[in-house]
Amino acid sequence: MKILKIILVSFALYFYVNNVSAETVFAEGFEDLPIMPGLHHSDNQSIHFDTPGGRIVEVGLEGEDSKGSEVFKFYSETLPQLGWKLKENNKKRFTFTREDEELIFTVEGEAPVLVRIELTSSNNN
Repeated sequence: MKILKIILVSFALYFYVNNVSAETVFAEGFEDLPIMPGLHHSDNQSIHFDTPGGRIVEVGLEGEDSKGSEVFKFYSETLPQLGWKLKENNKKRFTFTREDEELIFTVEGEAPVLVRIELTSSNNN
């Protein structure tokens, strides 16, 4: 009976994970930064550097029908579930931290909206 429960839980988890990942689009250069529904990558707006001292990632997002006021709401609800903590907030520029990483959002416009996301990290060697 215990083995049957383990198998059922495993199948449920498998389908849940595949369903979530099929619907969620992640920002270029990030393993776990979802793109807010209604936004998409801007052309030629991504930079990704890995160095011995850490990494730097910048990505640009835009959305014709998305409002700038929705961006902070989405990320302030989503990112804490991924281990990020809100550090600063003025809704047009807000910062999250996680371990040795800092994630800075800059929001311009209000339908259409442009969002620049910068990640910096440092290796504590």
